[in-house]
Amino acid sequence: MTMRPGNTVSTTFLANGNVGIGTTSPQEKLDVKGALRVDSELSSNNIVINGGHSGNLATITSRGNGISIATGTDFGATHIKLLPGGSGNVGIGTTTPSQKLEVDGQVLSDGYRLAAMQTAPAARNSTGTLGEIVIDGNHMYVCYATNSWSRVALATSW
Repeated sequence: MTMRPGNTVSTTFLANGNVGIGTTSPQEKLDVKGALRVDSELSSNNIVINGGHSGNLATITSRGNGISIATGTDFGATHIKLLPGGSGNVGIGTTTPSQKLEVDGQVLSDGYRLAAMQTAPAARNSTGTLGEIVIDGNHMYVCYATNSWSRVALATSW
């Protein structure tokens, strides 16, 4: 059944249960051609927006803890996570960011800004992960292999 107010395809209901808005041949349970706006009561906390038919090109989910954004064909993967509440933490490649920005993987940037974010390692073999950088008032520490640190003294005058 197709509804055509004003001679324009509006809504189509197929026998297989697929519903189309702006299309006469919906490929999914709900197939919308054109812009889509989804509103929900804040208390429901259960909004899912899926882009693409079979490829799941983009998924935005407000289910559970925060908002998750995924892309590609891996429907269950979360690529960006925004946590609710006062934390304001954002994770890329992680669903449990513990910092304002936490990235699970390599970061490419045209500039880095580091701050004294962590406690300096107590010894060369202190716990650490390859690529960690820690700066305190006297040294810059670089973890060059698992649990292996090197440090460089910071000059105190120019």
